[in-house]
Amino acid sequence: MLRLRGALRHRQTVWPTWSSAPLQLRDYTARGGTTDDYQRGTFDFEAAVRYLGGRDVNYKLAVNLYDANNKPVFQREVRGDTSQSAAFNLTDLNVDFWSAEAPNLYQLTLELKDSTG
Repeated sequence: MLRLRGALRHRQTVWPTWSSAPLQLRDYTARGGTTDDYQRGTFDFEAAVRYLGGRDVNYKLAVNLYDANNKPVFQREVRGDTSQSAAFNLTDLNVDFWSAEAPNLYQLTLELKDSTG
């Protein structure tokens, strides 16, 4: 209760509530590069997934890379459990390299699913 100017006022605190999915993408690293002869592209990926339920669960992580015309450069699905991080390396990718005259940008999408989909 809160006393204001001689009158008793009841005050009720309402905390905002929110929820999130129990399976979460905790962190990821995506690094693009070139081969030693600068002719083809490379891609290194690593992700850490956590489950807020306190136990290890299986998951599927879809990793997709699209070029500027929204055409897929690669599509990869990684399966694992939350006790270890997921990682893969790709070499020999046919990509358009970035330069100041032609800044070729790519879009990376990640989709995390639990074992039920």
